[in-house]
Amino acid sequence: MVIGGPRFAPMMLHQPGRGVRVSGELYQVSPDQIAKLDALESIGLPGNTRCPITIESLESGARTEADAFFKGAELAQPAHSGWLAIYLLDPRFIPPK
Repeated sequence: MVIGGPRFAPMMLHQPGRGVRVSGELYQVSPDQIAKLDALESIGLPGNTRCPITIESLESGARTEADAFFKGAELAQPAHSGWLAIYLLDPRFIPPK
């Protein structure tokens, strides 16, 4: 994950083997909710993907499959950070209107 683009947005890049492990939260969502998240994340537009990943619980070590949203490296330009393990709200983030 990096902070990138003109809005200083947090972006996970789909580059297996690069970067660092990212910590976050896991949610179970309905098909209607995933459709809304897909729209929010611009799935279907170039550089925006949702892919299955294997995640590991920090508490138990149990592994499970989940979907994650990724951005293409071209959308993270200019880059405003190095690789991040966790996103702490960056005061430079500019939310979309």
